[in-house]
Amino acid sequence: MRFFLSENLCSKMQLDSLDKDELIRCLLGLNELEGKVLLFLLKNPNSKVIEISGSLGKHRTSIQKTLSQLINRGMIMRKAVNMRRGYNFVYYSISKEKIKENLLKDVETWSELVKERIMEW
Repeated sequence: MRFFLSENLCSKMQLDSLDKDELIRCLLGLNELEGKVLLFLLKNPNSKVIEISGSLGKHRTSIQKTLSQLINRGMIMRKAVNMRRGYNFVYYSISKEKIKENLLKDVETWSELVKERIMEW
């Protein structure tokens, strides 16, 4: 007899057809815009809000809110760059390798918890 996981969990076939960026976004619990901003910053570190906004075709305030959320989650950082009058912030992501490392740890922890619960059943 073969058991099947809930359709809410990804089967191998579903995982094979799932875009890798979409899978990572899902695992990180990011909404669509957060995922796009993170991917943009992975490819374009030290970007200004206006650059991100223009590239993604989203309003500046939406990008600022998303950046704030990603900073609070530890996914990105910002630094101030001195200008002639004041300063401007540029944003950059933590490294792709660090994201992978953290995701793998989370998946491993989750897997162990599931195994424990199954054995307790």
